[in-house]
Amino acid sequence: GRKQITYSNKQTTISIDECVEQVSSELNAAIQKKAANIHLIPGQTGIGKTTLYVNLIKSRKHKKTLLIAVPTNNLKTELVQKIGKDNILEIPSLMITLPPKLHQTIEEYYNKGFIKEALDSIETYAHKLTDNSIFMNYLHPETVLAHPSKCVIMTHARFLSLPHQILKNFEVLIDEDIYIRCLHALVLSRFLL
Repeated sequence: GRKQITYSNKQTTISIDECVEQVSSELNAAIQKKAANIHLIPGQTGIGKTTLYVNLIKSRKHKKTLLIAVPTNNLKTELVQKIGKDNILEIPSLMITLPPKLHQTIEEYYNKGFIKEALDSIETYAHKLTDNSIFMNYLHPETVLAHPSKCVIMTHARFLSLPHQILKNFEVLIDEDIYIRCLHALVLSRFLL
């Protein structure tokens, strides 16, 4: 069936403390809902969303396994460090292990919204390697994510490339600007095609 995506966009001027309390309250309420399993968490950088994610994971108040999509690898790394590797199934960044020129090409594909082209480039490279298991897990996440027992953290770009059937296993929290990335990719793809 169709999935409902919740989005809270109440715009008023409030203090940072009030903002953190509001985001925390809405996040906890969203997690308790039965209808939706994908939640966009908008909010300015520095209001404490990362702390809220850490507290939510550590509290184990969520019904389903959490999948958190964040804008950058740096934020992903920060979350993993704060939560602890024992509580996280980290989807590794392949960008660290790719040759610089291929890394740049794939990054450009992701930034333009050309997910298929990025994944095809990774697969072509992976087939040239003797040990390509990390690449195969990245390209075929359904094996790693089929029955997750830990919270999963990944970047927006990686999240956007997931097969949709995987998402039913998760309560998904999308940190802030993914809709800007999607809109940017859509505009670029229409302009470039």
